[in-house]
Amino acid sequence: MCGICALLSAPAGGRVVLAPDAALPPPRGPAPRGCFADVKAAVSRRGPDAFREAAVLDGGGVLCGAVLHMRGAGAVTPQPHGRQPVLLAWNGEVFAGLGVTPQGTPLDNDTVLVYDALARAVAAAESWDARDAAVRDVLGALHGPYAFMLALPGALYFGRDPLGRRSLLWGRSDADILLTSVGPSTPLDAALSEVPTGGVYRLNWRPARGTPDVAVAIASIPWAHAIPHAPQGEGGAGPDAAVGEYLEALRRAVEKRVVFACGLSEDEARGGGDAAPTGSRIGVLFSGGVDCAVLAALADDLVPPGESIDLLNVAFGPTPDRTPDRITGRHGWHELARRSPSRKWNFIEIDFTVEGLLRAAPHLASLMAPADTVMDVNIAAALWHGARGVGRRASAADLAAIAATPPPPSLYRQAATADAPPAAPSDPFDALAQAVRAETAGRGGYVSLSDLTKAHRLPYREAGFKKAKDFVAAAARKGLVVTAGAGNGLRVGLPGSRADPLPAPVPEVVRSSARALLVGMGADETLGGYARYRKCWESGGAAALAAEMEGDFARLWRRNLGRDDRVISDHGREARFPFLDEDVLAALAALPLASVCDMTLPLGCGEKRIVREAARRLGLPGAASLQKRAIQFGTRLAHPKVDGTTPLPRDGLVDALAACHGATPSPKRPLPDPSLHDARAAKHPCTRPPP
Repeated sequence: MCGICALLSAPAGGRVVLAPDAALPPPRGPAPRGCFADVKAAVSRRGPDAFREAAVLDGGGVLCGAVLHMRGAGAVTPQPHGRQPVLLAWNGEVFAGLGVTPQGTPLDNDTVLVYDALARAVAAAESWDARDAAVRDVLGALHGPYAFMLALPGALYFGRDPLGRRSLLWGRSDADILLTSVGPSTPLDAALSEVPTGGVYRLNWRPARGTPDVAVAIASIPWAHAIPHAPQGEGGAGPDAAVGEYLEALRRAVEKRVVFACGLSEDEARGGGDAAPTGSRIGVLFSGGVDCAVLAALADDLVPPGESIDLLNVAFGPTPDRTPDRITGRHGWHELARRSPSRKWNFIEIDFTVEGLLRAAPHLASLMAPADTVMDVNIAAALWHGARGVGRRASAADLAAIAATPPPPSLYRQAATADAPPAAPSDPFDALAQAVRAETAGRGGYVSLSDLTKAHRLPYREAGFKKAKDFVAAAARKGLVVTAGAGNGLRVGLPGSRADPLPAPVPEVVRSSARALLVGMGADETLGGYARYRKCWESGGAAALAAEMEGDFARLWRRNLGRDDRVISDHGREARFPFLDEDVLAALAALPLASVCDMTLPLGCGEKRIVREAARRLGLPGAASLQKRAIQFGTRLAHPKVDGTTPLPRDGLVDALAACHGATPSPKRPLPDPSLHDARAAKHPCTRPPP
């Protein structure tokens, strides 16, 4: 993966005169001059291994690339790549096409492969129409995410893969045109717009005679074929066979994404300060939900046994351990560890508070732009902190405590089966004993009543008591627990507890070494995961459900994927989307909609039915029974009384966001802490930490 950008400028005193029939939609506003140094700094954070720039269009433009080395053990290939006047800036991964297969050539440099194929194609073409078709056909045969720019004499081709899995923005002023993976860390990014994904674009650059003006024409070359994705099969495979076909396609998609991946070196991984590197190549943004749990299980089947896998779990607020995603994440980790006990799973608990959110907010706003709502910044905050990968690594004692604590029934909706997570006890005193056991597992001894009530909901009112201490005293009289101390110093233990328990382990702060992060984006849109899909089905049947899903899929490039790519890549990591693999989507298109999602089944069962059944086949019954919970709700970033679609102003952003979260605005909030960013970025002269 890389970051790419280009600045095309008219000579001094000149203007860029854009043809009125330009194929690109106009940007949101003028992009003033002077931001390119800031753009290069932002781009360089995406690719910390190499940075280079080159003149294109006879000196009328500058093309830049920053490289994140992901494939092979050889030297890094700087970008732009090629020989003048044909240069390629490539931000992508070829997972299939050009002879690339996971079993065949995992060490091939895909930048070189793509450049060679494009250079041969344009050299053989004798007209612009022929070149257009040649460039489109080479790129259209590839499987994988990408954004690119290809400079030729007098022209620049650019675009994104048909699904928009890699970001590309554009903006213009009277004298410049800017194309970039990410905007600058300034309010100028508000002028940039997403480049659409309907095809490849050709920009022709024609300096005018006798004036410093430049005439610019932008043409669109639509894709020759659409990617099939909507479930529309009729009859054919039954539900069991459909699950098998889909699971096999998803397995192959994960295989491509774990084979073509390098990890950080130990020196690079230690760029996180005192945090120890995990040594993993692969990480999963992990809430414990069915999508990420299936990806983690498939990665476990495909990553060599001696390697560790990082599970990055994000929680927000003053009590992160009580957020839904932390609870389900821990139980999901336990399921994976039970399924594959020999694998080293690094469950990394990444916590941040409203103050941390507000410190990072201006920088997050520049990354997610042109997205600008409360929901966007909440999602961006969760992804950005998760992709940073710095947090507490949970211990074996934590895993033992999870095993002793049933998950809350409110999170696991489906009826229990023999392999499902254990049900919470119905007897209040048994619930108390289990809570004490969970807090003292691996150490013995006592836990203070105040800590116990913070970590667990004790059912003392259900037992007929007004106060928790009276409930505990009654349990002690029954011999279920033992107590020590009194008043605010009351401590609770199990019979036989040691007076002096083993000391609690010192939290181990680690930093993920994974450069490739598996993420579940696209699962809800393709498999029917959102709650509103059920309402569509109830009001209009299968046709209304299919139409709503199709609309969401068509908006993915503009609404989700560009934003998510910019946010995750800011830490020099690459987001990989197995649910949006071309072959996975083709497998879906061959299946009936009812095999994919069946709204006749209860809530938490019918949504994403096919991946829930896949989870059960993989030995993950708990994850299979979880109801959908969006990341902003699972992490508790979303405030229940704030409309997530509310736009946030760039001026006064921090105070507006503070108001959304009930925090008290301060006259001058500190700007984002440069230590939040990777120290590796300092190696590039054009890179500086966010303001």
